[in-house]
Amino acid sequence: MATSNPFNVAHIETGTGTEALVDVSMDHSHPLPQQDDVEKKKSLIREEILGRLRWNVLAPPSTVEVVDFDTTGELCWRPLLLDPKHPLAHEAVTELPQSRMAVVLAMIEYWDCLGMMDEAPPPLLIENTDGQAVTIEQFVIKVSEYAQSLRQTIYDIENRYPSSQRSVDLYYDSTDAPEPQETGEPDFVFPLHLISKDTSLTGELETEWIRREREFAKTFGG
Repeated sequence: MATSNPFNVAHIETGTGTEALVDVSMDHSHPLPQQDDVEKKKSLIREEILGRLRWNVLAPPSTVEVVDFDTTGELCWRPLLLDPKHPLAHEAVTELPQSRMAVVLAMIEYWDCLGMMDEAPPPLLIENTDGQAVTIEQFVIKVSEYAQSLRQTIYDIENRYPSSQRSVDLYYDSTDAPEPQETGEPDFVFPLHLISKDTSLTGELETEWIRREREFAKTFGG
């Protein structure tokens, strides 16, 4: 009897028009970085890119924006995935390019650690079966789909419901360095943190966007 896959697998088409379901547990053709490599690069996720995003994970990915300069050199927020897509959409999401990565939502992990869940949902597994690096675009789309599939769990954690007058927006905040798993598990898991847009915290959220604009201008403004 086949065992169930402990991950939500996101297979990416390889260009041949087909998708092959493969046993990746013994597939070493695209190994993840060795532990020494991970230790050398604590910020394995590319926060210099993700930190530029205004990304509500519970909204359509088409709404994600990235802070940038316009043609006059002024700061602006540009769509990430609307055509023509922002060049950053095609960049690898990790400093050490990986064709396979797992993601969990830190807020759910925390709730699970408190013993307030019967069973935690499995991590999201994003995988390119052709060995190509997972891109910013793929990361944004798959994480958004994952978060939206857990919408009711998130409502419970946030004590909010679809009929509530309070906002249920959750914006990307940061991603921790990956956590090595138990022996035999093939993946590092990246815990992802979110900012909750409470009506009482709207001003703080706007302050966060301004901080990101200033950080971008300081880093890339020359």
